[in-house]
Amino acid sequence: MKTPALIAAGLLLVAVVLADLTFSPRYMRRVRAAVMSGDRAARTRMYRLTVVVTWWAALGAIAVMLGGGRSASEIGFGPPRVGTLERYAAPLAGAVLAIVAAGLAAVIASRRGRARAVPLVGDVDVILPRGRTERRWFTLVAITAGITEEVFYRAFALTFLLAVLPGGRWSALLVAAVLFGAAHLYQGVGGVAITAVLAILLGWLYLDTGSLLPGMVLHILVDLRALLVRQPTETSRRATSN
Repeated sequence: MKTPALIAAGLLLVAVVLADLTFSPRYMRRVRAAVMSGDRAARTRMYRLTVVVTWWAALGAIAVMLGGGRSASEIGFGPPRVGTLERYAAPLAGAVLAIVAAGLAAVIASRRGRARAVPLVGDVDVILPRGRTERRWFTLVAITAGITEEVFYRAFALTFLLAVLPGGRWSALLVAAVLFGAAHLYQGVGGVAITAVLAILLGWLYLDTGSLLPGMVLHILVDLRALLVRQPTETSRRATSN
């Protein structure tokens, strides 16, 4: 990217990261308090805000990259480079099958009245949907996050970091992973750690294939796991605790 675009990219990246570190944790505490107090619309409002904010961030990132001289295909909106998809076909298929298998196991366990079997790391209970309306909104959030976070934290962040950091690919991947983990600070230490590791894997996939599409598919599937087990409502949860 050209120098003006690099400056704009740096400012946008800093602004989003600071918002993730300061606003998101406080907002999630407010949502949790509202949910526990019986506000049935709290999660839906959170889902709507998440969709709007993340799309604005992604569109801003795309505008900066296009303005900096990168084409849509260079950003990653195209098929993987020739030969790379074949190299990742087995790992990608294995990852998809593992996610689907874990989801099926969760559904079976849920129907038999057992504890949740979907492997979820971090303090994510407050964002998990209850009821049909919340599940529809959560589906939109999962799809949105799979697209917008790959655009922002893979294509945009890595493009900027590769241009300004010494050390090549690995230094950019590690810094981008830290930033992505920080964006999930509201999930606690476990959530930050697992999302940082996921960021390294998805970042490597993006840089090696030159395409955002495989990472988007995996990201969406990972986020959609939470839909496979119905969560108890706050009313039933409070009744159980009492």
